[in-house]
Amino acid sequence: MAPPPSMECSFPDCEFSTPPAIPTYELLLKALELHVRTAHTTQQHGSQTPNLAKTEKPKRPSITLNMSESDWIFFEHRWTRYRRQSNIQGQQISDELWACMDHELERLAFQDGIRTENPDQLLIHIKNLAVTTVHTALHVVALHELKQTDTEKG
Repeated sequence: MAPPPSMECSFPDCEFSTPPAIPTYELLLKALELHVRTAHTTQQHGSQTPNLAKTEKPKRPSITLNMSESDWIFFEHRWTRYRRQSNIQGQQISDELWACMDHELERLAFQDGIRTENPDQLLIHIKNLAVTTVHTALHVVALHELKQTDTEKG
């Protein structure tokens, strides 16, 4: 019995065809399947995707009570990156913000009656609860109270 004729790949612009001397249709189809699996990784609608390396899932930033202003700014930086990397949208954004809060802060926010679904407003409410602001006059007083010790020169 003569070997089956070679088969061509059905993907557009692909010039692959199976080798001519494959003895059975079963082996011919396996060779074609192997080619498709390795050369044409596809998504649902047939569009071609590049072979991307799998990255680690981003770590959700956390918010705690009594954060300083600089801690909050750092949180906002991490939150922006987390949103972009996680590709969260819609209601997920608010849910993730609630999950960022530690247990004590989350309970305080709940007891405070925060019910907004708008992520920007939710961030403002959380900041008001979490961040301890220090009045600038306290920094001036602390500066005036500084004294040079005996071990310091100058």
